[in-house]
Amino acid sequence: MKMQPKLVWDALTAKADLTLRKAKSSMDVAMARKKEAEIRLDKLDSLLAEYASKLNVILSRSHHSQEASNYRQFIIQLQALRQRAEQELQVFELDYGRNQRIVIAADKEKLKFQGLADRAKIKLHHQGVKVEAKEAETQSMMQFNLNSRLNR
Repeated sequence: MKMQPKLVWDALTAKADLTLRKAKSSMDVAMARKKEAEIRLDKLDSLLAEYASKLNVILSRSHHSQEASNYRQFIIQLQALRQRAEQELQVFELDYGRNQRIVIAADKEKLKFQGLADRAKIKLHHQGVKVEAKEAETQSMMQFNLNSRLNR
């Protein structure tokens, strides 16, 4: 069996595959960060609802102004944290979107190189078939000429 030359397209496909795997890994990290930020935001929302409810209970009964003031301060701090968490989530969403676009581009690149590699392999195969046919024809002609000389 003849050795086939290593096609440059195979190397480029392998490189594109590596790039795609790295991009997917980065996208997975970005997705995990985004999900963590969403969870933090949900926790802050539930804490805000809980403490707002507690403040309403304190305000509805005879209350100590210090206790109500403490709850208000804590709610203000939670709102500031929520605002920062919301900004962080937006940053992570943008990062995730950017990573998605990179994955799509890397996947397209890999598919392009795979297609080119497949075409090159088919072309190489057809060339090999042509060479074998030519060799077989040459052999047949030599055999015919040899037989015709012997039969004279």
